[in-house]
Amino acid sequence: MPIDPQLSALHEKFVAIFGEIQGLPPKRSHDHQITLMQDTEPINLRPHKHSLEQKNAIEKMIEEMISDGIIRQCMSSHGTL
Repeated sequence: MPIDPQLSALHEKFVAIFGEIQGLPPKRSHDHQITLMQDTEPINLRPHKHSLEQKNAIEKMIEEMISDGIIRQCMSSHGTL
């Protein structure tokens, strides 16, 4: 499928915006944080069902984003992989 020349020109003009994400955003005056209530149990929900192919693709994307510094491991006791 051919790419529209106007879209191509727009992409080139704003290549810094459309480029690959490089790490986490800079530190702010305050970081977002969800404070959990003391002694609460994790919500017990069944995981989403994905085909083996989708699961493998998701895991690969997560590993790439972690290694690129776009996301980081969950530090919550309620978070699991």
